[in-house]
Amino acid sequence: MRTATRRLPPAARGPLSVAVLELVSAGPPDGTARPAPAAGGDPWGQDHQLALHLCYELHDRRLPGAHPDWEWDPGLLAFRQSPERPFLAALRAEAGPVPPLADLVEDMLSATGGGGPSVYLLTEGERRQAREYLVHRSLYHLEEADP
Repeated sequence: MRTATRRLPPAARGPLSVAVLELVSAGPPDGTARPAPAAGGDPWGQDHQLALHLCYELHDRRLPGAHPDWEWDPGLLAFRQSPERPFLAALRAEAGPVPPLADLVEDMLSATGGGGPSVYLLTEGERRQAREYLVHRSLYHLEEADP
């Protein structure tokens, strides 16, 4: 007989993730609690990324020990913007300018004769593009496999 394993929250990596974990594990929100906004720090750092993950996980599979009402708590949603904005800015800087979506889709369809992303990756894609495609597919399957 297989016993269910209990999910545990991840271990905090610094002050941001500590603040989120302590807040959501303290019981239901009362409308007044809000962690201090993220100031500085490395948007690629473990603490920053874990704090974002914890906030996002409230909308997905829930955090172990967190009251369900934290999902849409205005204070926590406002806090989430403080690590989210510098991360998105760093991501955009790393990725560089992105052509308009219509141009990208047109290039993919015309380059592959309508064969889709997998044919494009096979015939013209770069290794980094294939890796990114697989990452997104992995996340998609994770979300779809366990609603």
